[in-house]
Parts: sequence; C-alpha cells; structure tokens
Amino acid sequence: MCGTICVWGDSIAKGIVFDEERGRYAILRENCLRLLETELHVPVRNYAVMGRTAPECLAAADPDDRVKGGIAVIEFGGNDSDMDWAAVAREPLKDHPARSSVEEFRRALKGMIAFARDGGMVPMLVTPIPIDGEKYFRWVSRGLDGGAILTYLGGDAHMMYRWQEQYADAVRDVAREENVRLLDFRGDLLRDRQFGQLYCRDGIHLNARGHRKLFDCARRILEEDKAC
Repeated sequence: MCGTICVWGDSIAKGIVFDEERGRYAILRENCLRLLETELHVPVRNYAVMGRTAPECLAAADPDDRVKGGIAVIEFGGNDSDMDWAAVAREPLKDHPARSSVEEFRRALKGMIAFARDGGMVPMLVTPIPIDGEKYFRWVSRGLDGGAILTYLGGDAHMMYRWQEQYADAVRDVAREENVRLLDFRGDLLRDRQFGQLYCRDGIHLNARGHRKLFDCARRILEEDKAC
C-alpha cells in the first residue's frame, strides 16, 4: 500500500466539475483522488481549494497537515495563469497581468517543495492540465465583449492555451531543478484523440470521463514507480 498521499492544489485536485443539470460547480463523487482511495485503497488527504494559486497555497500551508513519510502532490497553474477577463474586455489594448507571474509561480512551487521536504515528505509536481481554448474562450466571454477579448488575444482564442503553456513549462523546469518527480498528466491528456470529450463546457474542468482518465494515468505512474 502507498504511504499517505497529501494533495495541495486547486479545483482540478478538488474534483470540481460543472454540473449541467444544476447549472453550477460541484464536487464529482468519483473524482480522481476518490478513485485512488476506493479502487487502489490509497490513503489520501486532500487540501485542494477551488480557485487557489500556488502563492496563496504557500502562504496558507499548515505544517500540521504534513504526514512524515508520505507523498506531497503539488498541483497548480490553472488559476495562476488566469486573468481578470472583465478588465481585459474593458481595455483590450492594455497589458493585463496573470494572477501569478511565472516567476512568482516558480518561487511558490519551490516553497511548497521545501515545505513538503521539511515535513519528511516526498514532493511530486503535477503539470497543469491543458485547457480547451475554444470552450474556455466562450466561457469567460459570457456577458462580456467577446470581440474585445479576442482582440487582446491577437484574434486567436487558442492563445489562451499557449499562454498557460508557460506555466506548464515552469513546472517542468522546477521539477528538474529541484530533482522532484513530475506527474505530467498534461501530456497524457493532450495525446487523447477524444480530448474535447474529457472536459466540462467551461473548457478547463475535467468531467467524469476526464477524471477517470486522470486516475488511469495516476495508477500507471504509481505502479511503474512501485510507489504502491
């Protein structure tokens, strides 16, 4: 059996999906981490918070949440790379900062790695899952001037994906620099020929099928590494 897995992350790790029937976000009962618990009998402590960035997590991290000898999974990037789209729509010709700059993001990841190691844990970084650029553009443009947002993006909604890729690259770089195991779920998802069917209509949260895909990737990695 694996040692305890503690997860610090955002809504992806929390298991948030967009519930079409209720028209709001909700926690998927059989999300990836829940499947690890029920199907692989892995003890999981989930400290993920919807909307959280890596710097916010580092500032709020509680040393008492660490489990000596356990695995610390650190999953961020989606919120860090996000912008104030209402501000973008109002002033599409201005530069707009992401919630965390790439350098702030890198520093926070390194801080979380040190936090885990100081608690006797083995840290693992997760690349942010890719967004479906077209779906995400339609989602964030709701009630806003979509044409203005598209102007800011240089006329290409897929610019959203390319912007987020900087943060995935930062995760990979930090993993190499800190000699930390990288869980590159991003690559696994991108190689899926039915990529679009893994997502909710907001283009950023995985649906039930996407969480099953994520679980299959996690199971394979854990078994290959003999972590379980």
